[in-house]
Amino acid sequence: EVGGKEGAGYFVRNLPVSFGRAYGMNEGGVGVRDIFGEGAFFLVNLWEKGPMWLTLSADGRAGHGSRPSAGDAPARLSRAMARIAEHRDPARLTDPVREMMRTLFDQRLTNLDPDSLDGGPEDTARLEAFASSYPETDPLLRNTFAITTLAAGFKPNVIPGKAEGTLDCRILPGEDPEAVTARMREMVRDLDVRVEIIFSEEPNGSPRGPLFTALSDAIRSVHPDAVVLPYMSTGFTDSRFFRSIGVDTYGLMPVLLPREEFGRIHGVDERIPLSGIDEMVRIVSALIEKWNAPGGGGE
Repeated sequence: EVGGKEGAGYFVRNLPVSFGRAYGMNEGGVGVRDIFGEGAFFLVNLWEKGPMWLTLSADGRAGHGSRPSAGDAPARLSRAMARIAEHRDPARLTDPVREMMRTLFDQRLTNLDPDSLDGGPEDTARLEAFASSYPETDPLLRNTFAITTLAAGFKPNVIPGKAEGTLDCRILPGEDPEAVTARMREMVRDLDVRVEIIFSEEPNGSPRGPLFTALSDAIRSVHPDAVVLPYMSTGFTDSRFFRSIGVDTYGLMPVLLPREEFGRIHGVDERIPLSGIDEMVRIVSALIEKWNAPGGGGE
């Protein structure tokens, strides 16, 4: 959880030979029950949003807590952080999400045909309605901004002269980190708060290929009625390092979670059911068999 540059990134940078034509499996997707209606849905990470971490900081006078002002550093920073975190970009469709929605439409799980969306002004309302029906898709349709740390002060009765916080932003394909940051700076310009990028990565992905087909078959050997979806993860993984050298890399933790457990990822009591261990072994074993069978893609 520190970026991976000294792990998978180091490995990729120091490869003695090229992989050539290769495929990779990683984490980043998962099976979720009842997320798009009744049944089993496996979200295979073909794409990832781009992470962008921002530091916001403000300076001001230090003074006694009994004599506050609206210009104090913590007050200005709090307003700036809240303003950005509460901002919602209009929903818009990217190619990775269009591919996922096309599968849902073909399976008659949504009435919204993504190929009917042509970028017109009415598209936003239709996508917002889709996100309302399927809340887990909301961050797939817009950039997001989450407050993650706040730091100011050392005593309850002293107004500190400096305040700082961080935002975890995840941006859609086609967005430029510098351009997004410039919009954030403009949003809080009147509050005299500095906004700086401390880390960013471009969105990244792999095309759907033979490994996706083999993985879909392996999943359905365990869950015959499962819907397997190409998915854009809101998080980022080590897949980006391997994709950067031409390795088509997909992300999936091959276990089917109850919908309520999906929200626990990176949260309190993150877990998988014990039955999931056997389930993962069965799916991965089936994938290896199908990939190495004649015509299975691994030839």
